[in-house]
Parts: sequence; C-alpha cells; structure tokens
Amino acid sequence: MTKKLQTYEADSITATSAPGASVTIRPSKDGPLLVSGTVRVESEDGSLLQEGDKLALCRCGGTSNPPFCDGAHRKIGYRSKR
Repeated sequence: MTKKLQTYEADSITATSAPGASVTIRPSKDGPLLVSGTVRVESEDGSLLQEGDKLALCRCGGTSNPPFCDGAHRKIGYRSKR
C-alpha cells in the first residue's frame, strides 16, 4: 500500500513531507516560523525551493528571499501578536 505525501499550502508555496514523517512548525517570538522534520518546499510552478530538516519561514513580510526568513524581522521591528 502506498501512502500519499502530506501537503501544506499557503500563499502559493507548497511544503511536503513523507508519509509517517514528523514535521513540526513552531512560531518563534517576534520571528519566523521554525520548521523541523524532513520537508520539501516548492514554488507554485512546482520547482524546488529548498529541501531539508530545518528551515525558517518568514512571517513578518519583510524578507528579500520569500518564503524564507532572512532576519528582516529584526530590522523592521516585527512583533508577534502572541
């Protein structure tokens, strides 16, 4: 039996993990979403943006390398709502 990949979509970016893989997405205080676990991030046209076990996704909107964090949250004074 073949299991389907787990897929998460947001803002035309797709993140996929292998069946049974554990993926954790944790917001950091006043910073990016920290993703841990084997994950593959693709653009809306399906091209590979990044694949790995750890990555940081921007949530402040200030990155010059979307969807990844480049530290812009510190420069623009981004504050988490929680």
